[in-house]
Amino acid sequence: MMLKSLAFFLLLGVSSALAQPCLKYDPAIVKLKGTIVERKVTSLQDESKWVHYLAVRLVKPVCVLADSLSFLGESNNDAESNVRFVQLVDVFEGKKLDAEYARWKQLAKSGIAVVVSGKIFHADNGNHHTAILIEVMKVKEAK
Repeated sequence: MMLKSLAFFLLLGVSSALAQPCLKYDPAIVKLKGTIVERKVTSLQDESKWVHYLAVRLVKPVCVLADSLSFLGESNNDAESNVRFVQLVDVFEGKKLDAEYARWKQLAKSGIAVVVSGKIFHADNGNHHTAILIEVMKVKEAK
């Protein structure tokens, strides 16, 4: 009896996780909860050097629905599942850019939970280090 109960709760947990709605690409605005982390990958230009980037490590993995143009081959906004990291992309300019980036780096060092709001898009070049990226509109500490 106990084994049946355990199996039931395991299935319930899996189905609950699968039931979470998938995120949608731009123009939808999404909110991602997690912590900002600094990651590094080898440089495409010089494999002996590292490239650092900031990403949000999600509290829970998410899925992303393909957009309608992806099915027609006119977009690379393909479906993704089990997304755990999303690269941060700034949309700020000048001094505001410098200030925001410094703030994100500080949040990465602190490990404080955040909510990142913005529009997501799929990686499409060598400067994109995660499958999904977010054009950041706002970063705030999570409650």
